[in-house]
Amino acid sequence: MNESLAAWQKNHGFTYQQAAEALGLGRTMFWNYLKRDSLPRLVGLACQGVTLGQCVRNISVWHERHKHTLASGAAALGISRASYSKYLHMSPELVPRTVMLACAALDEGLEPIGAGASRDGRQ
Repeated sequence: MNESLAAWQKNHGFTYQQAAEALGLGRTMFWNYLKRDSLPRLVGLACQGVTLGQCVRNISVWHERHKHTLASGAAALGISRASYSKYLHMSPELVPRTVMLACAALDEGLEPIGAGASRDGRQ
C-alpha cells in the first residue's frame, strides 16, 4: 500500500471517491495508485496542489512563465514530452485537473508526496 497517498487521503478526510475527484482521477485509478509502492511524480505533485487548494488556469501561460522547453516542462511534471506537448495545445479547460494541480504545486516550490515519486514519465 502506498502509505504517503493513504496518509494524504486520511489527512483530508476523503473517501476514495472524494480523493479521486479532488485529483481529477477515476476511483479505480486512485485505488490502483494506493496499491503501488511509489507514486508517479505527477500524482504526488497533484496531491500537493489539492493540499494548497490551488490549480493553475492555463498550462501554456505556466510553460512560458517558467521558460520551459518541452523536455524541461515534461520532466518537471514527470510526464512524457508527447503528453506535455498535447496539453500545451489543448484548450485550458480540457487539460486534466491532475496536471493543473501539479503545476500549482511546482509554482510553490513543493516536491511530490512520497519519497520515491517517479521522474521518468511513467504514469
